[in-house]
Amino acid sequence: ELKKTKEKVPSGYIMVEGPERSEVGHDILMDRQLMAENGALVVTFKVQRKSKRLIGKPYVESWGFVYADSSNQILHEIKGAAEKAYKAYIETHRRKINEKALTDYIQQNLNRLLVRMLDKRPLVIPLLINV
Repeated sequence: ELKKTKEKVPSGYIMVEGPERSEVGHDILMDRQLMAENGALVVTFKVQRKSKRLIGKPYVESWGFVYADSSNQILHEIKGAAEKAYKAYIETHRRKINEKALTDYIQQNLNRLLVRMLDKRPLVIPLLINV
């Protein structure tokens, strides 16, 4: 039997992710909002573990911000800018390379390029794979 009362029940948004219910942090919600509005970009660098020399060209994967007709040219420019930023950081920090600072540097350079080229700010994730 149901009965109406004046008792208040706390409510709000709950994100269900995987098998568990949990509260989602502000940073995660901001990243998701950013991806929904501007897309995402992952740039993968294959790097020699000891020398930190780049092996091959960066690999770029994008979602939600580049249209098919212009994607090849834009992705080519992103690859070039990513490689240039990687090499510039390595050249100026030869003796002490901090991978977090390196990925931040690449991210900042790509953010500037994307805002200038597309007037968008996708979530940029530089990924270093040491081999």
